[in-house]
Formats: sequence, structure tokens, C-alpha cells
Amino acid sequence: MAFTYAGGGFGGGAGPFFGNFGSRGDAAANLFWDLRNLGFTDVAIMNRRAAERETANLEKIRTQTRVAAEVVSSYETRQAAIRQIEDARGGLVEALDSLKLNFLNIRQGAELPRATRPIEVLHPSRH
Repeated sequence: MAFTYAGGGFGGGAGPFFGNFGSRGDAAANLFWDLRNLGFTDVAIMNRRAAERETANLEKIRTQTRVAAEVVSSYETRQAAIRQIEDARGGLVEALDSLKLNFLNIRQGAELPRATRPIEVLHPSRH
């Protein structure tokens, strides 16, 4: 696109007369379109840009899908960890109950013949 303006004093007259001066201004705007290879290049450029936009959209969808898969995987890992913690909590309760019963058995059996002894006392390699 181009814009031009020309202005200044202008004068003259009929025949040999040189007078009648006044101001004058001219403006022009031009718009140029470069038609390369009868427009085939422009069509190719537009097709290329459309393909680039589509590639960017597909890349966005691929990224969104990857992020969604990571979120699902993280959620599943978290759920599995919660189940493991619950299982371990149940095992801990059972272990504490067993420990209490073992201590009770050891204390009560200390005065009885053939009493139950802790495994450490019964194991021969620990003496």
C-alpha cells in the first residue's frame, strides 16, 4: 500500500499570460497485490498456513491427551497407595495385638512349668 500527497503553489493562464497563482494539493492512495504465478503461489501459501494451523491444533490435542493420561495415572497411583496404607494399618493393629498377647503369655507362663518362652530364648544360636 502506498499513500502520496503533493501540494504547493500553482499558476498560469491562457496564452502568454503568467498569473492567477493559487494553492493546489493532490493525494493518492494505491493498493498493490502481488499475483505470483497466476495466483497459484498464493493458494499454496494459504494451504501451507492452513496445514501449519492444523498441525498446531493436533499438537495441542496430543498434549492435552498426554496430560489427561498423566492425571489418571497419578490418581490410580494415589488410590493404590491409599489401599496399601489401609492394609498396613490393619496389619499394624494385628501386630500390636499379637505383641500384647505374646507379652501376656510370657509373663503368665514364667511361673508355670513348660511355660511358653520368647522365641529369642528358645533359639539355640542366640545364646
